Amino acid sequence: MTSFFKWLKSYTFKVFIGIDQFANAFFAPVLNGIMRAEMKLRGKSIIGLAKFGYPDETLSSVFGKNRDHNKFCAGIAAVLDFLDTDHSLDAIEADEGRKYRG
Repeated sequence: MTSFFKWLKSYTFKVFIGIDQFANAFFAPVLNGIMRAEMKLRGKSIIGLAKFGYPDETLSSVFGKNRDHNKFCAGIAAVLDFLDTDHSLDAIEADEGRKYRG
């Protein structure tokens, strides 16, 4: 039975990653809008920030990439890190995603 539980754990993990990536793509317009609005209110540029919406990247990766530059992302990253220590940093996928350009 242990091989079944190993398979189930691996399968479940892959399903959750897929859901997370789907959510990143699906909610990108809303999340990018919130991030842009917050940066505008603070008088900061969005140039160089990671965009939401890349279909092969998780939400946690984008929150982790932007946590030091955007209060909205920092707040979500703090919740993720409270639930799972260093989650938003460990989830960063350096080879995935896109950034805002000038």
